[in-house]
Amino acid sequence: MDTGTSRRGIALPLLLILPTILILLQYTPTNAEIILLLTLARHGSRAPNPPVVEFCPNDKNIWNYSAPFSELTVKGMNQAYALGKHLREIYVNEYKFLPPRLEELNKNFSGFHADFWSDSATRCLQTAIAFGHGLYPDEYKNEYYPTVPLPVHSEIKQFDDLFVAPKADCKPVRLADEEEFANNVGQQIIQNNLAILKKVSQICGFDIMSLEPMERVLAWKEVADLFDFDAEQEFEPMPGLTPQLFRMTSHLSFEILMRRFYASDRQITYWAGQFPDRLMTEIRRAIKKDRMKLPVKTKYISFTSHRELIYAMILMMQWRFKLDGQPMYLNSYQLPPQTTLFWELHRQHDAYKGLDEIPKDKLSESYFVRVFIWTPNHGRVSVKTHFCKTENCTLDEFFGSIQTHIQR
Repeated sequence: MDTGTSRRGIALPLLLILPTILILLQYTPTNAEIILLLTLARHGSRAPNPPVVEFCPNDKNIWNYSAPFSELTVKGMNQAYALGKHLREIYVNEYKFLPPRLEELNKNFSGFHADFWSDSATRCLQTAIAFGHGLYPDEYKNEYYPTVPLPVHSEIKQFDDLFVAPKADCKPVRLADEEEFANNVGQQIIQNNLAILKKVSQICGFDIMSLEPMERVLAWKEVADLFDFDAEQEFEPMPGLTPQLFRMTSHLSFEILMRRFYASDRQITYWAGQFPDRLMTEIRRAIKKDRMKLPVKTKYISFTSHRELIYAMILMMQWRFKLDGQPMYLNSYQLPPQTTLFWELHRQHDAYKGLDEIPKDKLSESYFVRVFIWTPNHGRVSVKTHFCKTENCTLDEFFGSIQTHIQR
């Protein structure tokens, strides 16, 4: 990590230390104990997809990425590593919730106390591993091996309903919805923003409007992503890509993504796939053990995926938060690479009250869920959930936020 000074002349270590102190003061619970942590992360910054060679041949930055097409860049690796360091600072050093060494999770030979799951895409798997290096860095290496490998679980895409249901069982429904969008609402949006598309086509050296409606939508997504990833890498903007045009392109791209994938409750539900059910299952499993004073074996579960699943979860649970400088549409902000959602399950300190186990009718008031969002650019950001009266969501409120959406 660069330990020099920032462009504003402030020592970077100070910029890193002060937000951490504020985080610990603001988010450390004083009347409860954390018993389970779940995170859902978008992969880090990546190289653009291969079609940009055709759709924007004038962008010479295409050949300057530190990774093959579609894969995680060095910057993306560092973003994942920074996320791991953030979790280490909070959940290892401050909360003492996770042990300081990965192998200590297995000291009783009963299995790791943490599970790491990832979408099968290479960039997601790389992100999960780089994240593990930040959470358990090399200075804590095993004496018999340079570093303890992080065990990451995955499933092939065709059968993966946890991370990419719209590309597995729900694929026919998704394709029909996308075709409908491209030929109707998508056409309308593009016609309303024709000047932007023509200007981008001109500077890219390819006429996006010459494509059929569906290909036009896909091409626009690839080119807009290219501009975003170029900016992430701090490359020089293409000639003609002014700051104003860049902002207009980002806003339009985000609007198209939101209206293409999340225009209805049904779409949000199938983009979320099996993840909401997995989330509720893991929380219920932890409570079932903890309420009887039994140890919760799996204390932390990490999931790494793509932005589409994360947007679906934010919209389904109606999270409200602010990310300065990011485009906004449908009450949600555009999420930078490596954006991560946090769910913490807590038990009130006085929940047992001298009992051997917590009665079932007292569970909702004995446990609560706290949620956060983290990005490399914004740090840890507080979240207001529409269904929860306070930042501490009761179990009834938390489960209700998911079940109410699905029932609609």
